Amino acid sequence: MMQTKRPDALRAGIMAVFLAAALSGCASTKAVTQNSINDLGGHEELSRYQFYLSANITLNDAEPYREQKSANVMGTMTIRDVVVRNKIKISKRVMGAILNSYIDTDNLEVLEVCFEENDDAKRLFFKQAGPGLDHRYYLLYTEPARRIIDYGGDPYVVTYSGGDRVYLRIKIMRRVTEKVNTRSARGRRI
Repeated sequence: MMQTKRPDALRAGIMAVFLAAALSGCASTKAVTQNSINDLGGHEELSRYQFYLSANITLNDAEPYREQKSANVMGTMTIRDVVVRNKIKISKRVMGAILNSYIDTDNLEVLEVCFEENDDAKRLFFKQAGPGLDHRYYLLYTEPARRIIDYGGDPYVVTYSGGDRVYLRIKIMRRVTEKVNTRSARGRRI
């Protein structure tokens, strides 16, 4: 003999699956634009959110530190050049915070983002690509032809993989919650 589930148990199982699906959400990252800033509550709210890069980047010293050492060993002059190169890697998974924003001479917005834990002087600058609501904020170079930026007062060459320019992103978690109100009709007598 085949057993069937009781209607109450079946209904409870369906409701549990439905509830789990309704409370689920998905996270995605999207490019920062004026539209996304408006969705976040405007510029006053930007300090409350974490920002990310669109690609992993490496900052290489544009002007490595050179040190020359010389020694006189048994009548022979020995000169040794030491070149110290600093590299800083910033992953696209590293969280950054906006420290400041301003409008530049082109009448476009610039966002200053810090990815360093204890050094507010080391900032990356992102400039809005054009006027309007849908333009991304791209990494701003002090020398665009050589991809040089000023990072904490020192010049660095930016390298990254991929053809697209590096732009600013924000992670958005979208949750959908659905409420179901159920009632039973009691019937109607004549």
